[in-house]
Amino acid sequence: MNQANLLLLNTGATFARMAASVVLGLWTTRIAYQELGREGFGAYAAALAVVMLLPVLLEAFSSSAQRHIAYAIGAADADEVHKVSGTFVTLSLAAAAVFAAVIFTAAPLLSAPLQAAPPHADRLSAALVWIGVMTSFVIAQAPYRSYLIARQSIALLTGFEMLESIARFGAAAMLLWKVGPTIVDYARYTTIAVGIPTMFVLAWCTIRYSACRPTTPTRVGLIAAMGAWITLGLAGWKLRTQGVQVAINTLYGAAETASYNVGLQLALYQNNLSSAVYRAVRPATISAQGRGKTQHVRQLAISSSKLISIGTLIAAGPLLFETRTILTYWIGEAPDDMVTMARLLVGWIALKDLSIGHLTAIHADGRVARHEALVLGIDLVALTAGCAAAISGAPVWVLPMAAMLAVIGHGVMRVMLYSDVAALTPRDWASSVLAPWASVAAGVAIVSALLIGLLEPTVTRLVLVVAGTALVSAFMTYIVVFDAEERRRLWEAVQGARRRLSGIS
Repeated sequence: MNQANLLLLNTGATFARMAASVVLGLWTTRIAYQELGREGFGAYAAALAVVMLLPVLLEAFSSSAQRHIAYAIGAADADEVHKVSGTFVTLSLAAAAVFAAVIFTAAPLLSAPLQAAPPHADRLSAALVWIGVMTSFVIAQAPYRSYLIARQSIALLTGFEMLESIARFGAAAMLLWKVGPTIVDYARYTTIAVGIPTMFVLAWCTIRYSACRPTTPTRVGLIAAMGAWITLGLAGWKLRTQGVQVAINTLYGAAETASYNVGLQLALYQNNLSSAVYRAVRPATISAQGRGKTQHVRQLAISSSKLISIGTLIAAGPLLFETRTILTYWIGEAPDDMVTMARLLVGWIALKDLSIGHLTAIHADGRVARHEALVLGIDLVALTAGCAAAISGAPVWVLPMAAMLAVIGHGVMRVMLYSDVAALTPRDWASSVLAPWASVAAGVAIVSALLIGLLEPTVTRLVLVVAGTALVSAFMTYIVVFDAEERRRLWEAVQGARRRLSGIS
């Protein structure tokens, strides 16, 4: 299969997985919340947040390893692929074991500052232990996921992830048959649910791919060199999400924090969509860089920015225009501050992907040090200004607005400073990415505004807005956004899929 068709297949598989995962995720949360109660679910979420904050460095290393594996694949250096992948397998399996042991030992200490009402307070330590084991399974999966993404086996990885989503839903469903379920029960069921697919992934990849077998860690320095800088970018992301949440809690109180949390959850569903597509595009760009194909890197930078940013609009349209309706049906109320913050959060998530093609090119080229430092610096400046405005009496939405300004700053910085890396001048980016995106956004806004103006706020209107947004986005993308070559590749991929399905039949 050629590169263009493989990219389209991976993107399609990713969209399908995301659609199913969001449905399963919402249902899973609903069951767990109802069965554990508000206090119980909050206690579990707090314990989960504490544990998940700890392996940030390993997340950065995963991104670094994936880049080096994809680059070696593009350069047709099988020996380097085995050394980098095998090194990361060895490191991750060791880190998973150490992480579980540390959480087991430190659980009483970690649970001490957490707030929970009886009887959940007495069970926090045990829940932390189970969540630590679950997280160690996630750490153990990292090198195998990185390898599959680097070799662009996204469809296969999608199958594994769907298995895990179904298993997590099963863990929540187990609470329905438990009399008086506790946070420890839920943590234990979820750990088992994650452990089963993890064992399957490890066994499959170890048997199927020789590069996924542990080896002497000879590429630790190579992985760590880039991973350390990527950590700065991840820190910036944390500031824009959890950092803003802490600031709102400190400056405005718990009620406003709850409003922010609800909006953040909606925005993160949208972000998961773009992130999943990004992982299908990133290894293709890195492989092209490894082969020295500058023109291919340029084309992927343009196509990925268009594809991902416009794909995000499909989710952003309903979330922006039907915010109040969605919140009312989801949680039963829609305060004005919650609606405003949700729209700002969804807005900056939609804007951040306009320069994602430059980001993939930067990672492909390996020139990440200055970029990650600039990203973190822009975040610090914007959020410091936001906090200063909040202290001076500005409304609560000034903090998510600061995050939006930071994201705009990231885009301008990438387009202006890294045009050589993406082989894309600012003028070319504006005409080939920004202008088509603005056209689709205008079409989505017009259709959504017409439906909202003509119909009452009901589920029917919400469904029509969702369907209208998707149809308008698809139609305008094909007509306005895609050029002749991209339309040709799309039809080739569709015809190829049809032939393969006919062959299977």
